[in-house]
Amino acid sequence: MQNIKYSKKVKTTKKLSLSLQNLVSGKLQALSDYRVFKASDILKKIPILDDFTETNFGNPVEQFQFDKKKFSRSSLNYLLGLVFLKKNTKKFIPKVTLEIGGGYGSLGEILALSRMQNFKYINVDLPAQAYVTEMYLSKLFGAQRVTSYKETRKMDIINIKKLKNFTSLVSWQIEMLKGKIDLFVNFISFQEMEPDVVKNYLNRVVRLKPNYILLRNLREGKNLKKASFTGVEKAIKSRDYINFLKKNYSIANRNVTPFGFRTLDNFNSELLLFKRI
Repeated sequence: MQNIKYSKKVKTTKKLSLSLQNLVSGKLQALSDYRVFKASDILKKIPILDDFTETNFGNPVEQFQFDKKKFSRSSLNYLLGLVFLKKNTKKFIPKVTLEIGGGYGSLGEILALSRMQNFKYINVDLPAQAYVTEMYLSKLFGAQRVTSYKETRKMDIINIKKLKNFTSLVSWQIEMLKGKIDLFVNFISFQEMEPDVVKNYLNRVVRLKPNYILLRNLREGKNLKKASFTGVEKAIKSRDYINFLKKNYSIANRNVTPFGFRTLDNFNSELLLFKRI
C-alpha cells in the first residue's frame, strides 16, 4: 500500500510540474490560440492557412508543435488575424499586403504558403529589423524572390507593381511607395508609438488605397512612461485609429474574444478591421 501511495504522489507531482512548465513557456496560451484557429478557419477560402507550419530557421526558442506542425505565438497571432479577415470578407484575396513592423517576416511566410498566386508582401520596419526580415525571407524562399534594400535604397519612386514576392523596406521608404495595395496590417507595434507618429504612418498607408486595414493593438493603449518603468508619452487607443481613418474607412468588425486577447489586468488586445468607403 505504501508503494501505491508513493507512486500516485510521484505521478501527480510530474503532472503539476508539466502544467507549470507549459504555463510559463506560453504553450497553454499557444494551444488556446491554435484551437480557435482550427475551429474558426474557412478551409477552402484563400488564403489557405491549414498548410502552414513554421520553419525552425534561426533555432527559435519560442516554438510549439501541434498536430505535427510548428507555430510561434507570433505566427498564431497572424493566423487568428487572417481567419478574422476571412470571416468578415466575401471574395477578398489580399494579393498585395503591406505591413509596418513585421518583425522577421512571419506574415510573409504565412502568405507564401497560402496557395495565393502572384502575391506580394511588403514589410516596412526599422533598419536593423528590416535586414532581419530580408535575410529570413531570402533564406526560406530564395534571394531571387526578395526585393532587397540594396535594390531600392537609391529609388525616389518604388513602384509596387515591379516588386518581387517579398520586399523589405526601411521606415522612411514608405513615402516612396507608389501604386495600390489590397491589405494593410499592423500587429502590436503601433501601440509602442506616439499617436502623431501612427497618424503619419496611416496617412501614408491611406494614400495606397488598401481595400482593408487590419490592426491588432491594445484598446486602452500602452502604459504611460513613469520614473519606475518605461512606456509611452501618450497612449494611442482604439478610438484614435477610428478617428484617424474615419474619412476613408469604416469599421467592418472588431474583436477581443476569441481572436484577440484579454489580459489578467483587463487590458484588451483588440483586432480592428476597417473597410474602405
